[in-house]
Amino acid sequence: MVFFQSADDNDIVLYRKIEQDIKVLLSEVLGSDEVFLAALQQWSAKYEEYYQSSDTVSLLVPQFCRRLKRQVMDLLQKERSWKIHIEYHDDNRFVIRFKDRVAEFCPEEVSDIMTATLLKKYPDYPRDNLSESALQQLREILFTEEKQGLHND
Repeated sequence: MVFFQSADDNDIVLYRKIEQDIKVLLSEVLGSDEVFLAALQQWSAKYEEYYQSSDTVSLLVPQFCRRLKRQVMDLLQKERSWKIHIEYHDDNRFVIRFKDRVAEFCPEEVSDIMTATLLKKYPDYPRDNLSESALQQLREILFTEEKQGLHND
């Protein structure tokens, strides 16, 4: 199987488009309502010993999370005595502060890391020089890892 071919401008443009499409797809998946709520649930489960505390959980979340306010409140106050403070901002970054700890999640940064990790599976390729069969394999690996990642959470 031929993975690399001589590059021309069309190949470079195609490769960069696919790389960008991978990043956008991952950012959209990682920034979805479901992923945010699942991550928040997983984060809060780590603080079970504080469930009866009346401490405040502060969230700084993207504007789109306004529509999730009731779900967030229900999730964080279920079986807990926590006070909840939510602020919204224009970034696509999630920040949670509780006691002396801060957790931060940025879908674009994770997407960049995952894309770079995925592309490292082809260490010998001239960066702008993948054949169509290699691009198809990248797509298959991406979707397989994405499905596994969502099912492992």
